[in-house]
Amino acid sequence: MRTVFIHGEIEQYHSAKEALIERFGARSGDKAAGEDGADDRVLLTVLLDDKLVRDGLIARWSARDLERFLTETAPRKLILDDWSAVPGLLHRWVDFLAETDLPTSGHCPVSELHAVVDRATPEYLESMANPVEWGSAKFWSETMAEHGVDTDDDSAVERFFAAVDSGAVEVDEELVEAVEAREQLEPLPQPAYWLPPVPDLGGEDTDVSGAQVVAWMRGLLDWVGRGRKLAATGEVAGSELDELAADLGVADDGFQVGMLLEWATRAHLVRNTGERLVRTRISGPLLERPGVLCKRLWESFLLLEDVFLEEFEELEQLAVGESVFLHLVQGTLHVLHSRVDPLPLELLVSLTAESLLNEEGQEAVEIGTGERAALRDVLRRILRQWESLGVVRTSVDDRGETAALIGSAVPQDTEPDHTVVELMPFGRECARHHLEALGFVVPTVDDMARHSAEVMVLAVQDCSPRTGERVISAWFEARGRQAACAELTALLRTVDDPLVRLGALSVLEHADSDGVHAVRQLCADTIAGPAVRMWLQERVADGEVAVQPGDAVMFALDSMSVAAEEDVEAFLSELRESATTDQIALLEQIARVPHSRASSVLEVIAGQHPDSRVASVARRSLEKVRGT
Repeated sequence: MRTVFIHGEIEQYHSAKEALIERFGARSGDKAAGEDGADDRVLLTVLLDDKLVRDGLIARWSARDLERFLTETAPRKLILDDWSAVPGLLHRWVDFLAETDLPTSGHCPVSELHAVVDRATPEYLESMANPVEWGSAKFWSETMAEHGVDTDDDSAVERFFAAVDSGAVEVDEELVEAVEAREQLEPLPQPAYWLPPVPDLGGEDTDVSGAQVVAWMRGLLDWVGRGRKLAATGEVAGSELDELAADLGVADDGFQVGMLLEWATRAHLVRNTGERLVRTRISGPLLERPGVLCKRLWESFLLLEDVFLEEFEELEQLAVGESVFLHLVQGTLHVLHSRVDPLPLELLVSLTAESLLNEEGQEAVEIGTGERAALRDVLRRILRQWESLGVVRTSVDDRGETAALIGSAVPQDTEPDHTVVELMPFGRECARHHLEALGFVVPTVDDMARHSAEVMVLAVQDCSPRTGERVISAWFEARGRQAACAELTALLRTVDDPLVRLGALSVLEHADSDGVHAVRQLCADTIAGPAVRMWLQERVADGEVAVQPGDAVMFALDSMSVAAEEDVEAFLSELRESATTDQIALLEQIARVPHSRASSVLEVIAGQHPDSRVASVARRSLEKVRGT
C-alpha cells in the first residue's frame, strides 16, 4: 500500500486512506466504533486528512505529529461527546502502525509515541473545553446546536445567521473575532507539495555585505540626510529624483530611482510625513548590519507590486483571482530553486506564462506577443533588483546548445534575450524560507537521506540528474548498501504502485551487483514479480531468470500508467507511433493480465484515442477487465 503523497495526489490518497482505515478496522475487530465509543472512521479521516496537509506521509508519525494533532487539530475540528476517544484512538493507531509492514511506519520508538500521547492529553482536554481553540466551523456548529438549529436544514441555517447579523441572536463577538483572527494566521488546508530536493548550502557564503543594494540604500539615506522637503503633491520632485539618481549612479530611466525610493519606504528606512521625507530611527542600525538590511529588503519586496506593474496594465488580466506580481515572484523562485544550472530568461518567461494562463485540466492557452514582451520586461526588472540584493546572478550565454534552447522558446520575429539566471547562496536561503512560508515542503539532499525508501524514490524523480545522483548516494551511505537494498526490495513487495515500482528499480541500478542480488529474491513475488523478472533480463546471463507469459505486458503497463497520468496527450502520441495492428494487439493482451492500473490506462485510450478502431478495442478490453 502506498503511504506517501508528496505532490498532492488526491485520488491516490483517498484510495490509500480507505484501505488503511479498513486495515485498522480489521485489526480492531471490524467494529464501527472503537473501544472508547467514538466512530473510528470519522476520527481516522480527520487524522489522515490532517497528515496529508502537513507532509503527505500518512504512515510516518513522529512524537511532534501526534502532539500537534492532539493539541491543535482535534480541538479545532472534532465535536465529540466522549473526549477520551481521541487519546484512546491514537494509542491504538500507534500499536497498529508498529504491527504492520507499512514502509514508512516504525521509525520512532513505540514507547515514545505512547508517552507523548499521555503527556499531551491534559492540554488536549483543556483545548476541547476552551472555545477560543475551536475552528470557526466547529464554533458555529456548536452554537447552532445550542440554539436548537438543525444544521442539515439550509433554510434554518440561513435564518440563524440572519438573526445573528440583525442582533436578534446574541453571540460572544470577542470570541468570534478571536477564533477568526487565529484562523487567518493559519495556512489553508491544501495537500502537502514537496519541491525537488536541492543541495544543502553547507559552508557556502551567504554574506551580502557587498551587495549593490546596500550601497544604494546607504547613498539614499545620505541623500535624505536630516530630511528632504516634498513637493506640493506630497511626493519627491522630479529634479530631486534626478539628483538622487546621479548620486547613486543609477540609470535615469524613470523607474530605477523611483523604485529604490519606494523600496526604502516600504522597508521602513524612510518615511513620508506629508511635508518631508525623513529617515526612520531603525535606518542607522540596519545600515550597520548589511545582512539584516538585505533580509528586510527581501521581505518587503512583495510590497512593490504597484511599482513594478504600473506600466503593464495588460498583465493584470493574466492571473484571475490572484496577484500577478505574487505569481511571478513565487513562480520564479519555484523554478530557480530546483535548478542546478543557469536558466535562460526566455525559458523562465515561457514557464511563467504557461503557469499564469493554463489551469490544470483546462485547454492550453498561449500568451499574446505583446503580453509576453511585457512579462519579459517585468521579469527583467525583478531580476535586476534581485541581482543587486545578491539573490541571483545573471550572465549572457549565446553558446550553441543554449542559444538553440532560447531560440525555441521565443515567438517568431522576436529578438531573443540570451540572459541566463541562477540563484546565489543567499537567494537559495531566501527562496527556501519564502516557499516554506507558502506551505511547500523544501527538502535538501541531507534531509532525503533520513527519509524512507518510498519518500526518496518519489522525490528523486523530480531532481536534476546531478542532484538525483547526490540524493541516492547520500541515502545509500546513510544505511549501507545492503541495508538500503533490503529497504528498497521491501518497498517493492509492499507497494503496488507503478511510479514507486519503476522508481525503486531505477534506484537499485545504483547498487550494481548488490542491487541485482537483492532483486533476485523477488522473482516469485506476486506484486513485484513481473517487473522484477523483466528488469533482471537485462542484468543477468541468459536463462538465469525465466520470464513468464504476460510479464512484458505487465511491465509495459507500469510505464503506460505513469505516462498517462503525467501527460495524456504525450502518452497517446507515443502510443500512436506503433502500427495500428500492434496497438490493437497490445490492448487485447492488457485485458488478459491482472495489472492494478489496467482499467485506468484503457479508460484513457477508450475515451481519447483519435483512431476509432483502437478506441473500440480499448472499450471492449475495458469491459473484460471490469468483468474480472
